[in-house]
Amino acid sequence: MHKTFSLKNFRCFEDLTLDDLTRVNLLTGKNNVGKTALLEGMFLHAGPANPSLPTHVNVMRGIEQYSLDAEEIWGWLFFRKNMRQPIEIAAVDSAHRETRLLITLGQPEVMQLPGVGNALEDVDSNGSTSTENPTRDLVLRYVDESGASHLSNATVTTEGKLEGRPAHVEKLPQTVFLTSRARHQEDDARRFSNLQRVGQDDFVIEAVRLIEPRVKRIGVLLTGGRSLLNADVGLPEWIPLRFLGEGVGKLLTIVLAIADSPGGKILIDETENGFHYSVMPLVWRVIADVAARRNVQVFATSHSWECVNAAHEVFRKIAPESLRLYRLEKVKDVIRHVSYNCEAFDAAMVGELEVR
Repeated sequence: MHKTFSLKNFRCFEDLTLDDLTRVNLLTGKNNVGKTALLEGMFLHAGPANPSLPTHVNVMRGIEQYSLDAEEIWGWLFFRKNMRQPIEIAAVDSAHRETRLLITLGQPEVMQLPGVGNALEDVDSNGSTSTENPTRDLVLRYVDESGASHLSNATVTTEGKLEGRPAHVEKLPQTVFLTSRARHQEDDARRFSNLQRVGQDDFVIEAVRLIEPRVKRIGVLLTGGRSLLNADVGLPEWIPLRFLGEGVGKLLTIVLAIADSPGGKILIDETENGFHYSVMPLVWRVIADVAARRNVQVFATSHSWECVNAAHEVFRKIAPESLRLYRLEKVKDVIRHVSYNCEAFDAAMVGELEVR
């Protein structure tokens, strides 16, 4: 697990370090203070071998068009579009091992990196891409825990193709980014199949029953030509699970992502979306249980008082050491944070301090 995570010259962050990270880390703060950007930085650090990710984080924000101008595509990854300084994203784990990702714009002829592979499509750490007739590259240099350096690049060719060359690094634990925009139905079906194949799907069904008690069984069925999750709720036919409501679908997506990523990390943007405030204690109880079972570290954002308070109430009873809250705030255009463990959170509640 990360114990420390830092960002320099990335998005809205000139320099930010989070210390004392734990099992579940809740990120709060006003709009446009960098909560989603912080998750994006973690996502890039988790997939340093895949040169598609810097472009994919823009796609996740709805920016899907690009031109031949490398600075237009990648410029806003850099703080205030300052591309003269590298982006530095670093983490230190519980064994005091540091990993670091540096991102720069550079000339491929200087790097001498011939391209191999296919067009840029993958969004995981094992994606492979190619380059031909490049213009200017986004260069990713990853320094692993042993100090070894790994270089990869992404580029836009003169033909207008977005391509690149991945680094070859040892496979890293899986990190899943659950954005507020995306729909994860096919990913849900795949992850459920992975768990069902090894007989580990029972606790997923138990979690869903907390919100929808009618669910007896869950299975992957072909629906409209796609493999989607369906549920047996006692009707003559199984029903597509998403028809049971946004809350059921959202909880299932979270549980499946955690359960299918042992030893990894889950990034959840706008955690409360899709849930009625009254079920938030159940949601956090499930997250706490499954994350501990699968040794997964969770980073989640929220604007909601009910969501934040529910997390605090649940963890203070079952595992106070496993929750920490970080409130991001902007002071004179500099983003900093205030952190709370459960004890400090109690004191904030007594003093009626704002922690969102």
